[in-house]
Amino acid sequence: MGEINQKKYFSKHVKSLGHTPIYKMHKYFARRPHNIFRELIDFYTKEGQIIFDPFGGGGVTLIEGLTLNRKIVSTDVNPVASFIQYCQVCDVDAAKILSYALDLKKMVKGHFEDSFTTECGDCKNNKAHVRWIEHAYLIKCPHCSKNTSFRNDNKALNDAGKPKNGIYVCDHCSSNIKAADAPRISSEIISLRYRCKKCGAHDAKEPSRDDIEKHKQYSENLEKLKTSLGLHFPDFEIPAEWDRQQEDCLHRKGFMKFTDFFTPRNLLISASFFEMAKKLKIQKDMSDPEYDFLIFILSSLIRYTNNMNFSTSSWMDGRPVAWAKHAFWIPNQFIEANPFEYFDNRLKAIKSGLKDRDSRFNSKKSTLNFSNLEKGSADFMVQCVDSKQVDIPDGSIDMIITDPPYGSNVQYGELCAFWQVWLEGRTKFPLPEHKLASEAVVHRKTKNKTYQKDFSDYYELLLGVFQKCNSVLKSDGCLVYTFNNKDIRAWYAVIKATLDAGFHIEPEGIFYQEAIHAYRDTAHLRHDGTPQGDFIYTFSKKSLPNEKDYNGSFNECLNDTMLKLQEKDCSVSFGEFLVELYANSALCLIRQIKDGANIEDIENEFNSMLLEKAYARIDLRTNQETESLADVAAC
Repeated sequence: MGEINQKKYFSKHVKSLGHTPIYKMHKYFARRPHNIFRELIDFYTKEGQIIFDPFGGGGVTLIEGLTLNRKIVSTDVNPVASFIQYCQVCDVDAAKILSYALDLKKMVKGHFEDSFTTECGDCKNNKAHVRWIEHAYLIKCPHCSKNTSFRNDNKALNDAGKPKNGIYVCDHCSSNIKAADAPRISSEIISLRYRCKKCGAHDAKEPSRDDIEKHKQYSENLEKLKTSLGLHFPDFEIPAEWDRQQEDCLHRKGFMKFTDFFTPRNLLISASFFEMAKKLKIQKDMSDPEYDFLIFILSSLIRYTNNMNFSTSSWMDGRPVAWAKHAFWIPNQFIEANPFEYFDNRLKAIKSGLKDRDSRFNSKKSTLNFSNLEKGSADFMVQCVDSKQVDIPDGSIDMIITDPPYGSNVQYGELCAFWQVWLEGRTKFPLPEHKLASEAVVHRKTKNKTYQKDFSDYYELLLGVFQKCNSVLKSDGCLVYTFNNKDIRAWYAVIKATLDAGFHIEPEGIFYQEAIHAYRDTAHLRHDGTPQGDFIYTFSKKSLPNEKDYNGSFNECLNDTMLKLQEKDCSVSFGEFLVELYANSALCLIRQIKDGANIEDIENEFNSMLLEKAYARIDLRTNQETESLADVAAC
C-alpha cells in the first residue's frame, strides 16, 4: 500500500449501499456496508496481497476481498459466524443445490402434507394454502389461576385510553398482569392468512374448529410425533447468567430452551428438515460443501419460522417481520409462518445470492494452512478460533481490516446460539471449548461474577487481538477498522487497546462514513441517540515522524460542535449530534489516552447529562448565538 506516513489515507465520500444478494442468503448482525469495505481494500492493497480480518462476523471482508482477487484470512470466535462466512463463498453448483433442496422439501412435506391448509372462506375448498397463522400467548393468571390471553386487544389502558405496553388485563378477573413476569404456557390462534388456488381468494380469517383442533393435536402429541418420526430436538437450556436472557426476561416469561421459541408444529417441521437432510446426503452422495450448504439453507430458514415474528399494518404492509432486533424479543401476539412457503422464499434468495457470488468470483479455494495462501495454491482461510491464537507467521499480512464488536451493542455469541444448537454436530465449526469467554463484548445485565464482562475485560480482549495483529502485520502495512458507539467507554477501550498494542495514528487517519440509508429505520437503530454510520480509523504499525499531537480541550470540541450544528438549516437528531461531537473530539480522546487518562477521566468529560443538555440547547432554526459549554454546564 505504500508508506502510511506519505499521508495516503482513504478520504473518499462514498454512499453506503444496501446489502447485495450474497449477504441476504443468511441473517447476521450488524454487517458493515460492503461497498465501503471494497473501497478500503482496493485503496490500501493490490491483487494477490493477503488481508486478515480478526473479527470476521458476517463475511464482508472475505467476500469483498475475494471479489478484488485478494487472499483472505478471516477468523471469528463464533462458530456460526465462521459457518456463514464459509458457506457464502464455498464452491458449490447452484443447480445441484437447488435440486437437492427441492428433494428435501418433498421428503419433509410428505410427513406434514395438511399441516398448513384450511377451508377457504369463499369457495369452501378445504385445501387452501395457509401462509401464516397469528397466535397470542396464553398464561396462567397469577390472581385467579385461570388461563388468559395476551392478545393485543387485552392490553391495559392508561388514563388517556391508550394501550400500556407490557400490561394485560385478565379475561376472567380483570386484574392487571405484567407480561415480563408471566410464564407462557401455550398459545391460541387469532387468525390465519391464506391463499386459495381454486378460487383465487387471498384473505385473512378467524380460525375454524378444524384449525384449532389441528393446533391442539400438534401441541398435545409433540413427544409422540417426535418419536414416531425419529427426530431430535436441540434441548439446549438457555443459561440463566446470559446477558440477553436477563435483558429479554426469557426465564421469567417461561422460555427456558431455544425449542420454546417455536410452536410445536414448526418445531417438528424444523427438526424434520434437519433430519431428512442427513438422510438425503447419503442418498445423493453429496460432497461435504454441498451438505454444508444445504444445512446453511435450513439455518437461514429458522429465522423466519420461529416465534420472534410479528405482523403490523404500519410496517412492511402487514407482511410478517422476522427477528427485527438484536435481541430475543418474542411478541405476545406472534406469527407462525408456513415453513414450506418460506423455504421456497429462501431458495429464491439462495439462487440470487449464488448468482451474485458467481458474478464476483468462482472456484475460490479454501485452506486451513496459511502457507497455501503464500504459495498461491489457495485463496482464503476461514477459522473458528480466538483470533489472538490464529496460526499466522509474523510480518506476513499486508493489511488488516475489521469491524470490532461494538461494546454492549450486540451479544453475538448469545444471539447466534439460537442457530448453533441446530448446527452443532452438523458443520465443520464446532463450538470452542472456551465457549463465549474469548468474545470481546460488554454485558449490561448479568451479575454472574464468572461470566460477566465489563469495559475493562472488553479492553483486555481487544488488546490481545490487536497485539496479534501488530505481530502478523508487515512493517509498511496498516490496520483499518470501522467503529461507532454512543458510549464513550466503548470508544475509549477500542482506541486504547489499539494504541497500547503498538499502533500509531495521524489526524488524517480518521474519517467519518455515513450509514446505509435503507437500514436507518431498523428496529435496532430506531432508539434515539444511536449514532448511525461509522468512523474509519487507519493505523500504522510504525511510528510516524509527523504524527501530530492535539492540544485542544474537550470544552473546545463541544463548543465547536454546537457552532457547526447551529449553522445547519435543519433538525439534527441526538445521534447526529454525537457523531459530530465524536468527529471533533477523536483527536482529543487519542491525546488523552496517550497522556495516561483513565476511563473515569474520560467519562467525566463526556458526561451524558451534560451532552444531553448541550443538545437540547442548540436552536437549529434560528441564528441565535450558540451558548458556551460553561452556560450549558451551569443549567
